[in-house]
Amino acid sequence: MTPSASDDAPTPPVPSPTAPWIVICAHCSQIRRPDGWRIPAFGECNGAVLTHDICPDCIRALYPQYASVADRLHRDGMLPNPYAHKKAQTP
Repeated sequence: MTPSASDDAPTPPVPSPTAPWIVICAHCSQIRRPDGWRIPAFGECNGAVLTHDICPDCIRALYPQYASVADRLHRDGMLPNPYAHKKAQTP
């Protein structure tokens, strides 16, 4: 029997059932945290299961037609504020 390429292929790691899930922007790679979206610190995502979304900044830049829909739904009280991560600048 000749070995096939699949016999030599490494097995992908299986995440721990208790590993934390981190939401990461599919475009800019910022992560969503309770205080908003930000660039992750080195090693912050190690051991975590990554799941993808798109951050509000990328929605506005890449899909402005959908950003206006989200703004309208928020205004009508049907969604939480998708841009709440923007903090006011303090002098």
